[in-house]
Amino acid sequence: MDMDYYLYDRLLEIIKFEPFSKQDITSIIDQLSEVPFTNCAKKLLYTLTNRFRQLVKTVSKAEQVAKSNGLSSIDEILIKEAMQNETENSKIEKDSE
Repeated sequence: MDMDYYLYDRLLEIIKFEPFSKQDITSIIDQLSEVPFTNCAKKLLYTLTNRFRQLVKTVSKAEQVAKSNGLSSIDEILIKEAMQNETENSKIEKDSE
């Protein structure tokens, strides 16, 4: 018998992960953020994020900046800044290890 058979025989369930759809991204953003995102910001996040953790961190950072600056919405410029800051922070953390 094939070795895969023995492996699959012991698994309860096999889960296939799919990329987020535009609707998924919109739904996640709407549920996570108290500050509304522009359609352009949502579209940008759809094209740039492919992991849930990355999306959550970016939304959180953008929301913090928007609230601290009294902004009524989050646009694609703010998203780019939040993502760039997150990338820079990740580099600093890796360099300090």
